Amino acid sequence: MESPQKPDRRGFLKRLGSLTGGSVIAANLPAFLATMDLACAAEAENAPFDTLLPDDVAFVEAVAARIIPTDHRPGAREAGVVRFIDMCLDTMPPFTGADALIRDLAEELGKEGEVHTLDETRQDELLRGVENEPAFAVLQFLTVAGFLSHPSRGGNRGKVGWELIGFDDAHAFQAPFGHYDAEVTS
Repeated sequence: MESPQKPDRRGFLKRLGSLTGGSVIAANLPAFLATMDLACAAEAENAPFDTLLPDDVAFVEAVAARIIPTDHRPGAREAGVVRFIDMCLDTMPPFTGADALIRDLAEELGKEGEVHTLDETRQDELLRGVENEPAFAVLQFLTVAGFLSHPSRGGNRGKVGWELIGFDDAHAFQAPFGHYDAEVTS
């Protein structure tokens, strides 16, 4: 039996087009794309982590939340940075094996108990003590990268990172490339 495939926009539109006809899709393209994005995001949110163990997830999320904290705006936790970090540890050669460094850092800080259960002041004190460690540098880089990454990569949920820095990801429809797509996607 074949394993179910993850939904993708192109396949969805092809199947829908064969059922309803291209004119319906063209007229409702933005709504169809938004629906597909929501379906993919919901699936990704509930998917198991590939590299991080449950204890790692709690630790990484706590550290990321101190690197980019939540204030009147969303921080690393709300942006889903831990998903991006898990993806990087699993698929990007410079970071494969970094999960062991992260576990070592968690053990080093674990002498205080579970870091994610401590109050923010105590977490900050512990992290100041390891801010020159290679594992912390990896977590810091991946947290910022995940906060500003394309949402399809696991982080920047709801595009909160882009909103924070004022990045507008809207298409620029101008000649010589793209002007002919403006009316389809508007």
